[in-house]
Amino acid sequence: METVIHKTSNKNIIQYTTSSARYYHLVNQDIFLPSVTYILECYPFADALKNFLVVEGSNAKNKLEEAGVRGSKIHNAIADLLRGKAVSYNSLYWNEIILKDEELTPDEWRSVNYFVNWYNQISIQKIISIEKTIYNINQGYAGTIDLICRIKDKIWLIDFKTGKGIYRQYWLQVAAYEKAVRGKIDKLGLLHIGAKN
Repeated sequence: METVIHKTSNKNIIQYTTSSARYYHLVNQDIFLPSVTYILECYPFADALKNFLVVEGSNAKNKLEEAGVRGSKIHNAIADLLRGKAVSYNSLYWNEIILKDEELTPDEWRSVNYFVNWYNQISIQKIISIEKTIYNINQGYAGTIDLICRIKDKIWLIDFKTGKGIYRQYWLQVAAYEKAVRGKIDKLGLLHIGAKN
């Protein structure tokens, strides 16, 4: 994977992603901060990930990159839905491995539909932000929050997860995001929207 450069929700922050790291460049201050998820890769691996690395061996890197592309496409489709855009199974989303847009796979489309089902049941009162880029210079990290919304008069910070499970470091991730938000957060949540079969 080549270095992929993304504009973020903050025009003064640029995201850089490589096969081994993700950083955010605070352009106005010329500061580079590692992403929360990159930092948490140093956290002790969950048993499931250890087993995956052992079973997959040399193929593990490719599988992890494919999972990353899958997650990005699903996240981008959900962000489009939250912004009121039409999304269908043949909508095109960027694949960072092949460096071109491609349709959602049936599996990715299924995860998008899991999100739609959740959204239709949860009764969100207000969407406050989507794909919000945050940073904490004092603690030295940055990241992107999937969704901040109001549900039952509480402000929720929610991160979407597309992998096979929910792991301890995910709670550290949303806790770090909360510390970087300038504003009140009442609840933290992880939304597991389906793993590939």
